[in-house]
Amino acid sequence: MYKESVTRHTTSEKTFNQEVVKVANLSELELQNLRHLMGGYDVTHCKMKEYAECATDTQVKQFFEKGAKSAMQNKQQLMEFLR
Repeated sequence: MYKESVTRHTTSEKTFNQEVVKVANLSELELQNLRHLMGGYDVTHCKMKEYAECATDTQVKQFFEKGAKSAMQNKQQLMEFLR
């Protein structure tokens, strides 16, 4: 699972780097911080999704599914803002 998560994360970095090129007036540090933030959303999404798959309690499963969905929505909203 770790290798799969790393592959997803690397793919997200490439997508992010392509999107960031379009953003003007941001310093290199700000771009690095945004990249780190979006990477965090990806990691959170993957972990929450896996936790939901492993959960046996319905409420716990729903909690992690909601967290995974929220992390992805936050990343998408930030990317839309940067376009």
